[in-house]
Amino acid sequence: MRLSSASCREIVSNVDRHGYNNMFIGLNDIKCEGTFVWEDGTSINSGYSHWKKKQPDNSHNEDCVEILNNNEWNDVSCHEELLVLCERLG
Repeated sequence: MRLSSASCREIVSNVDRHGYNNMFIGLNDIKCEGTFVWEDGTSINSGYSHWKKKQPDNSHNEDCVEILNNNEWNDVSCHEELLVLCERLG
């Protein structure tokens, strides 16, 4: 899934309403540090991003990305126990 500004606002609104906090968004730099790609292999450079100030910082080898309840993105360990945001097709 690739997020747009509008989809981020809608997602965070729904997440907040149900009492959830941060969620993995399917973006990572596992293969090449500093080069973030979506699960479908699309580079983040080809679309929207909304990083929290001073992020990504790769503190403690953070390769996955979470969306925070304020729409901002943060790199985080892929081993965190977070909900996963999925795209429903069709």
